[in-house]
Amino acid sequence: MSSTPYVLVPKVPEDADVTAPVTEDSSTAWAAGTYSIGDIRHRPSTHRKYRRLTAGTDGASDYPEDNPDDWQDYAPTNRWAPFDYYVSTANESTSDITYTIAVGFINAVALYGLVGTSCTVTYKDAPGGAVLHTETFAIDDRPPGWYEWFFGAWTSTTKRVITDLPLSPTGELTVTVTAGGADTRAIGVIAYGDLTPLVTEEGTGTIAGARAKLVDYSYIRRNDDGSLEIVRRRSARDMTIEVTVAPEEFNSAFDAIERVLAVPACWIGSLDEGYEALNVFGLGNAEIEFRGVSHAVIPVTVQGLI
Repeated sequence: MSSTPYVLVPKVPEDADVTAPVTEDSSTAWAAGTYSIGDIRHRPSTHRKYRRLTAGTDGASDYPEDNPDDWQDYAPTNRWAPFDYYVSTANESTSDITYTIAVGFINAVALYGLVGTSCTVTYKDAPGGAVLHTETFAIDDRPPGWYEWFFGAWTSTTKRVITDLPLSPTGELTVTVTAGGADTRAIGVIAYGDLTPLVTEEGTGTIAGARAKLVDYSYIRRNDDGSLEIVRRRSARDMTIEVTVAPEEFNSAFDAIERVLAVPACWIGSLDEGYEALNVFGLGNAEIEFRGVSHAVIPVTVQGLI
């Protein structure tokens, strides 16, 4: 195995960029008034939901984001959930979900946390303009036989990377997730931007031994009577790859990684079919090992975000 590794640092959309009619949130919007502990309110201006920590009354300018003693920053609003740092904070709905976003120059789109029957991605040269790329793919793949149907051996495509999009300074992206009836639809992350290869020389790239690791944050709690209780928490996926680098790319490859330190990004060890596990949205880190004048290896570790 020797495949080209990539990193995609997502653009963060502005309010005006998201033009599809996605409801801000199902919770009530915050307003001046009296609140009880546990109340949930959202603020369209911050695209965040807040949970009340104390009972009391807010004045017209006592905004939740300015009062952490009274309000806990709880989660993104439903509309903005695909643009935060976490796959698990998804826009969920029992009706089809459509996002239309003014994205400008991009060459790739990465989607995570998909739930539904199918997803359609369309890229136009301008809002309402000519279609430069469109494709529809299945999310929920039906089982091949009765055994798989009865015993739940279903497969699903929870993530997808679409590459080689034509460049347009006024590009518009539309992502639609569909399903039947009242089945759940969801999008965890919509990431778009410049998909950059870490190396370009022939014969360099991700080498055999790449690893993807599931990290489960559940734990076992022992009760006073000696019984055990499983406390279920979310999980994430980490990845470790080694990238061989040609001498002329020693510095550029390492510099590319340094630019995205502490930045949530899409790290892809390989775009080859069958290596979808080597596609992680998270925080990357690396070092460079010089193994002679004509050979270096960059071990890349990615901590997946839940």
